[in-house]
Amino acid sequence: KAAALPLGKKLHWKAIPDRLIGSTIWASYDDEGSSTPSDDHAGETLARDVAEMKTVFGASAQPGGKKGERKNKIVDDRPKLIEILDQKRAQNAGLVMARLPVELLVEKMENLNTDNMVDASEDDDESFSQGSGPPPGSETTTEGFATVDMLEKLSTILPTPEEAEQLRAYHGDLSLLRPIERRLMPLAVMKRAQFRIKAMIAFLTFPDQLSGARRSIGVLQEAADQVRSSQKLRRLLFLVLKFGNFVNHGTTDLTTQGYTLESLLKLMEFKSTSVPGVTMLHYVACRLMEGDKGESRPMDLAEELSLVVTATGENTEVIVSTLTTLDRDIQAFQREAQQQSSQYSDEALSRCAPHPPPPLQSSIRLQRFARDASARVEEVKGEWTACEESLKELRRFFGEDPRRCSVEDFFGTLKAFLDSYKRACNDIRRSPRKFHQLIYPPQAKVPDG
Repeated sequence: KAAALPLGKKLHWKAIPDRLIGSTIWASYDDEGSSTPSDDHAGETLARDVAEMKTVFGASAQPGGKKGERKNKIVDDRPKLIEILDQKRAQNAGLVMARLPVELLVEKMENLNTDNMVDASEDDDESFSQGSGPPPGSETTTEGFATVDMLEKLSTILPTPEEAEQLRAYHGDLSLLRPIERRLMPLAVMKRAQFRIKAMIAFLTFPDQLSGARRSIGVLQEAADQVRSSQKLRRLLFLVLKFGNFVNHGTTDLTTQGYTLESLLKLMEFKSTSVPGVTMLHYVACRLMEGDKGESRPMDLAEELSLVVTATGENTEVIVSTLTTLDRDIQAFQREAQQQSSQYSDEALSRCAPHPPPPLQSSIRLQRFARDASARVEEVKGEWTACEESLKELRRFFGEDPRRCSVEDFFGTLKAFLDSYKRACNDIRRSPRKFHQLIYPPQAKVPDG
């Protein structure tokens, strides 16, 4: 039976055969290696080595040792850093702050300074295309630059009122705090940090929000003008009115004098009993082609109503919400600016005018922004009021009640009809022989398809 291993495990080395030892370094072991640096204490040294090896490498040092066995532990004598936040909160905040230039953002928040800041997220390359910010795909690579995306992320990990109070209550050496508490401390002592972030985001996003609302208003107004003035749409509507009176009343006299736009969608459901695949919409399209015999495509409504498709992508509630939010924010900034400036006497304001302190700089920036933004918002609100009235008149013009038919419903219905009309026209273009009896009078030559 093999002897028990002193340390409970082997050192897996590859032994050199004895016959080869003579020509190796190991041949001189008896002369050099068998003695310790102190021959007088050779036995004592060896005993110490054996004891240390058993301590370090023996079975008792393994995690699976017997219960109750004492294990040597490495003692960390460094002072333990002070923790104020709970571990999970500190970890989450640390992950966010690791990607943010916190010191830069805090400096800008002190006086609401948005210089070298852009309205862009880390995935928005367009804002950087003119060299106005960091390189595409980067959050912080260019020193001194910051983005709205960074401010929004910072707002998610601001200290809560309770955490801020706990941080402010600490008056000891900051170096004894954990890194996360040290980085959050400036935000804890800053007055109204959340409001400052909101104000800076408003400064940066205001131009795009207002121009977006103005663009949407312009699209809806132009689409309304286009629909109301379309002669091709008028011709189609009147032709359907004549055919509908014949179908429903047996006469082309205007027994029914008008119908809603939604009624146009029913034309595809009115199918021929003698020609498979032909509907009333095909028939209407064919009749509209009679004045253009030989043309390869029927009357193209889509060209004359090109803005209808664009208008269906707009939402009047978004326009109203944007203008309302901007208006509300501006009023809040005006109140904040007045409150901040009221803390200074007229004499103090005049004395520090050339170089105002950060709190007063914040007030000045808020006042300037609120004044300029208010004028621009009022201008766009006037444009929306005019457009809104025009859209109401458009729906009334086509026999719709604006209280029951929204702008989105109106343009959505018209787009759905245009799509159906386009499909019907494509059917006619692909199969002219199938529809030739509807398009051409008897004896007319059918054009090659």
